Amino acid sequence: MSIRTKLTILISLLIAAPLLFSAVFWINTLVSSLGGLGWEDLIWHGREEVEERAALRFWNTAVAHNDSVVRALTPAGQKLNRELAFLTGRFQDAKCLQGEFPPACQSLAREFLSLHPELEGLLARSGTRWTEVLNGDIPPDRLSAIKAALFPLARSAKNASLQPVAVGTEFLLAAVHALPQPLGSHLIVWTPVVNFTKPFDGLLSGTLYQTALVDDHGRLLLPLELRGQTGSGGRRVSVSYLFFEDPDQRKRVLQTLQEGKPANGRGVLAGARYIFAHAPIPGTGLRVVTLLPLDLPAETRVFGALRNYLVVSAILIFLTGMGALFLATRLTRSLRILTTAAEEIGAGNLDTPIEAKGEDEVARLAESFRTMAAQIREHVLTLEQKVAIRTRDLTLKSDELARANEDLIRMSKMKSDFLAKMSHELRTPLNSIIGFSDLVLSGSFGQTTEKQRDALGRVVRNAKNLLQLINDILDLSKIEADRLTLKLAPVNLKVLIGSAIGNLEFKALEKKIFLKSEVDPEIPTLQADEVRLMQILNNLLSNAVKFTHEGGVTLIAKLLDKNRVTMAVQDTGIGMTTKDLASLFTEFYQADTSLTRKYEGTGLGLAITKRLVEAMGGMITVQSEAGEGSMFTVTLPLV
Repeated sequence: MSIRTKLTILISLLIAAPLLFSAVFWINTLVSSLGGLGWEDLIWHGREEVEERAALRFWNTAVAHNDSVVRALTPAGQKLNRELAFLTGRFQDAKCLQGEFPPACQSLAREFLSLHPELEGLLARSGTRWTEVLNGDIPPDRLSAIKAALFPLARSAKNASLQPVAVGTEFLLAAVHALPQPLGSHLIVWTPVVNFTKPFDGLLSGTLYQTALVDDHGRLLLPLELRGQTGSGGRRVSVSYLFFEDPDQRKRVLQTLQEGKPANGRGVLAGARYIFAHAPIPGTGLRVVTLLPLDLPAETRVFGALRNYLVVSAILIFLTGMGALFLATRLTRSLRILTTAAEEIGAGNLDTPIEAKGEDEVARLAESFRTMAAQIREHVLTLEQKVAIRTRDLTLKSDELARANEDLIRMSKMKSDFLAKMSHELRTPLNSIIGFSDLVLSGSFGQTTEKQRDALGRVVRNAKNLLQLINDILDLSKIEADRLTLKLAPVNLKVLIGSAIGNLEFKALEKKIFLKSEVDPEIPTLQADEVRLMQILNNLLSNAVKFTHEGGVTLIAKLLDKNRVTMAVQDTGIGMTTKDLASLFTEFYQADTSLTRKYEGTGLGLAITKRLVEAMGGMITVQSEAGEGSMFTVTLPLV
């Protein structure tokens, strides 16, 4: 038999076993959820006894569930009662029911209703006069029916909380509180049952059981859709009353509901058998009842075949394990021999014998191993000579590369030295040109005409641009020649950022854009080169202002963690494409290289900024989209 066939059988068996386990687990979950049953119940007990055990287990579960509902609803009723009593006191102090109902009292009522959106309205009764304040629009006919239904509660002269009141086919929950003065005055609020139970829908709903609220006469405040039995078969039946078919049981249930006592049992409801449990909600006229159908189609199907299925599943699982173990043993024996031989060959023992019998893939693999070992022995004889020749060639090439690298390093240093010297020699006359031009512009040498001032202004601007270019080239040459020296000292970042913003504030005003900063006051003093840090901020802010025409530029500084600080320059300018971002920090790179380009610059500012940030032990990143603006983020260590 080939390995393919063996592996096919093995995988089939390995797949079959989890499927069997999954089926058993699914049936176990189904039966357990139907009645809280376990496997031992189904194997060792009959149907009637299993049903009895399921009922006992469910009653415990239902009682616990009812307790959860009671604990959830009782505080809601108590809270409404307390707040209504507080409102009654405020009405008493304001003498709201001793005459006309003034606007101040209406404001108190509306304030109360705004805190309870679930309430439909409030009725204030004094003698025969009724005053209503509603939480929305209510049709007149419905309002009249509500008043008629609530009148018996007011006439009883008793305080009540969450009392069920029938209005036609609908139930309301009402709360009543009497005022000491004048006699016969009451405040009544009401809410539809749906509004009150909405926050508790998750608690009152279930997959296999149903929970509802009833009054002391067994009427369901909200009808339930139950699985019932009719002459035409099983269907969903709407039930609005706990009307059990057994008269004695119906009487007992109504008696316990009226007495406000918890109880449980089994009975026939809407033609189907149900397990039920009910309990009162203290301080209210509500009762909670939980129902579980005892006759389920799934239960009928499972009980008939489950025992046989369990036995067959156990036998199949056992056979699957034994077959997989046997095939795995036969399969891995030859593989273990090949593994040992491969380890020996790998260790250099090329004469290791490889024994594998048969005509399957493992035997052919063993033959391939033997052929491979022979070829390796043959190649090893000439390998050292080939390696020696290759090593000699590589050594010669390595020497050539080393000499070429030394020449490149020397030429690079010569270039940097030349640029540094030339830049130094050019800065002195440029400073003189700028200085004398400023003196002429200031009138130190006499009055100048408008054309002369314009020409001198252009001279100064171009000289300053050339001086900045020379300074950038000088900085770049120092960095490349490893001659840049940082003067670390304590730096107040808030003051430094204020100075940088001040340097470009006039230019931002000229362009009619905003320029602002947001500095975290928790940033401590950091150790850095103040001059170079100012140069970094000036480069980033000047670029942001240059490329922004609408909106503005924001500099945000904050602590990244206890050892690092970040400074982000964000603008709403023209942005950059992905292609531009790839070469952004390259020396002399500009997105627009035409002679008629719109924006001035040499392409050195960002390259120098990146080198300076890295020299201070930090990093710089950029995020940008064309037309959306850019954000440059500098991260520096505090020390």
